Amino acid sequence: MFWRAYFAAFSIRSPIHVGYHSISHENRTRYYIPGKNMMGAFADSLNEENGGINTGILQKVRDTFLFTTFFVSKNGRDALFPVLTENGDLHYGKEGMPLWDFINQFISSKEGYKYSLEKTVSEMEFIVPKNNVKKTQNFLVGYIFAAGDFEERGVGAWLRALRNLSIGEVTDNQLGNVELIFLEKLQGEDCRAPFFAVPGVYLDWSGKEVVVEYQKPAPLLGYLRSDAYSSFSIYGVQESMEGSFDLLKGLSTEVTANKCWVPGTLVTPAESGTSFIMGYDGVWSTKTGAEQE
Repeated sequence: MFWRAYFAAFSIRSPIHVGYHSISHENRTRYYIPGKNMMGAFADSLNEENGGINTGILQKVRDTFLFTTFFVSKNGRDALFPVLTENGDLHYGKEGMPLWDFINQFISSKEGYKYSLEKTVSEMEFIVPKNNVKKTQNFLVGYIFAAGDFEERGVGAWLRALRNLSIGEVTDNQLGNVELIFLEKLQGEDCRAPFFAVPGVYLDWSGKEVVVEYQKPAPLLGYLRSDAYSSFSIYGVQESMEGSFDLLKGLSTEVTANKCWVPGTLVTPAESGTSFIMGYDGVWSTKTGAEQE
């Protein structure tokens, strides 16, 4: 099996909510889009392209595509990923944007009131389509990997399906809409490229599995299984993939399973480097961790 790798940029057309947890009466959103949410939105869109009758489309997508975590971007190129420092400070992107500044520009708990939503939904946080301060367009950026034989797998319409996606737990009233504005196939004979241009971090799609290589201390750019054991050190936070409340099920249900190290967690690789395997759900593992499944 071989992979084709792409860098993708989406324009945020309407507010996005990806369930995290609640504070008081406010439902918080994650400040990035996990790979599994991108995959689910893509599967729904691909099913619509096929007439909405393919009950096995999600499995086909899982077998054929991989999505990284997608991060907010000001320009459709540079990712504002979380970065946890050794001192415990949190900032965003290579420019070191403070957390308070990121929230001030890209997050709002008032967007729901603009869409005539019920009160419980109106009190949600959203990633906003326009910068709250500068009023400029906001974007999502990340990477997509497609199996080289995707045509033979019955997903030949995947590029059309990718053009418009509905992301997140709240997609009524046209919420969660994003539009593909840029898709670049990554070149290179060795099937290897920098990951968001972070020093010492690389994507490698030359083998059966897509691998993320860390050669220098850097933030996690995806979720990592909590049982991923290897000769590296890690400093950060473990949380459930679904957050404290699972909004995907339509009701607030406490979730305690599936804990992972979250994006932004600081990874210090072994002297010879550390590699992670990218899973179909956007969760990474080490070879040791994968063998435990």
